[in-house]
Amino acid sequence: MLGGHNGNKSGGDVSGTPMISEKFYTLAEVAAELDCGTREIIRRCNGAVVRDECGMRVLPGQVVRELVEQRDAAEAAYRERQRRIRENPAPHPVRERIKARKARKIEFPVLTGSMAERARLQVTATADDSDHSDVREQMQASDNRMEDYMRGALVYRKGPGARKDG
Repeated sequence: MLGGHNGNKSGGDVSGTPMISEKFYTLAEVAAELDCGTREIIRRCNGAVVRDECGMRVLPGQVVRELVEQRDAAEAAYRERQRRIRENPAPHPVRERIKARKARKIEFPVLTGSMAERARLQVTATADDSDHSDVREQMQASDNRMEDYMRGALVYRKGPGARKDG
């Protein structure tokens, strides 16, 4: 994990002063362990960064332990959320619509035949179970116009005043 070094500047045994004998970890080591930037660690540890005798920025062991515990708690919470999502997945919107349509027993016909028939089938397949008399009338009028266009009885004009060629 973290290598660390003690903050003993004199090099001798000064076990009577806990601050000097406390283990310190360089900011770079902590950043590598926590997989984040040094600025993020400085922000999170709220001024606990000090400089050692070499001028390196270091953190006391207690602060590092707290940061590692926070990281471990966040990872455990993330794993718990993922486990709950796997156990109770959110409904898939398309699958739920298909299930609802099957529950209402709407038939989806295969689109075959003329273009007018396909359009009529598409409208009836997407409409709900209510009375479709107005839709059927509109579709019948559309079918009649389409058949007239196909026979040549009607000619499409782009706008008012457009002249008929032919």
